[in-house]
Amino acid sequence: MNTIFAPDWASNAEAMWDFLLEPRNYKNALLPREIMKSFMHTISALGRMSATRRRWRPLNDREFEEVREFAEFSEGDFNRWTLNHVLAVNPVVRFLTAMMYKSKIDGLSRLYYPNSKFLDNIKFDRLYEDNKPFIFHNAWNLSKQELVLFANRKDFQAKAINGYQVDGYRPIDAASLCACSALPYIEQTVEIDGDVYCEGALVDTVNFKNLLRDHPDLDEIWINRIVDADQILPPRNLYDSMANLCEQFAATVGEDDVKLFKYHITCGEAEGEFNHLTIVEIPVDRHINFDWSHSNLELGIKMGALAADHTKKRYDEEMAKPKDPTRPRIIEAPHREERMQKRREGLREHLRDRLAARRACP
Repeated sequence: MNTIFAPDWASNAEAMWDFLLEPRNYKNALLPREIMKSFMHTISALGRMSATRRRWRPLNDREFEEVREFAEFSEGDFNRWTLNHVLAVNPVVRFLTAMMYKSKIDGLSRLYYPNSKFLDNIKFDRLYEDNKPFIFHNAWNLSKQELVLFANRKDFQAKAINGYQVDGYRPIDAASLCACSALPYIEQTVEIDGDVYCEGALVDTVNFKNLLRDHPDLDEIWINRIVDADQILPPRNLYDSMANLCEQFAATVGEDDVKLFKYHITCGEAEGEFNHLTIVEIPVDRHINFDWSHSNLELGIKMGALAADHTKKRYDEEMAKPKDPTRPRIIEAPHREERMQKRREGLREHLRDRLAARRACP
């Protein structure tokens, strides 16, 4: 992770100095009138806190503890008072908070470093060899509010799609690869030819329309989603919460795009146009999480190989059956309800085995 998601120390220092040297940033640091209001609010609140009460609050998953608190000033009231009438009016806190969130930094870390060793080790010129398959990705042009497609063909043009303007294919390079991964807030945006880019999956996950319009000779489409909503678990800390923030929408948006794609070619606007297609979905294993570790990477490789093997067997079975010429052949991954039912059955079987083993013990 630290190979590519590195902090931009020089830009952070420049942004800090720009903020410190801007006189307008000091204007609202000290607000005497608001300080007076907060002081009066605190004095009036103290008068209402003469009475006390007892209550029980959770100590951990199994235990509770008895606490004594002010009758009209609960824990939530204390936290709000601390935020709004202590920290919010403190000049130092106001200034430091403004420097953190209003400096000219648009991401927690920077991904694109031109001429960096990591990017230089990627041989982008090999993508353009004649024996390479057609590869493309997208990125969202924030400056022009349009989706831009990048491919390993320098003379390939995309067809415009209704709903938003799709620019022609541009060459894939280090900047475009980083732009397509620049998730807002997490990664800094990437500038290409004077325009600012971020991840395009936020607008169109896989560009199914361009895939079909620009490649009418396709016979098969294999769909391999990299995240699934079943992988989203209750967060244990901010690390897990940040992962859920990124991946929860990515999982559901990607799954919904696949559903819409299948709808449009079977009974939507493209009905009957692509009946020759075979669409194969590769299932996503829920046991793979978002932990950045070698063990999780190895688990992902192992479960990915098992999913590919399972999908190939299903493909061979379905391809052996006669095809309906009036609709495309769709080999779907198990639905979430089906996967949940299998997990529940597996859990029941596991519990029965444990119960039987316990009863067998003398």
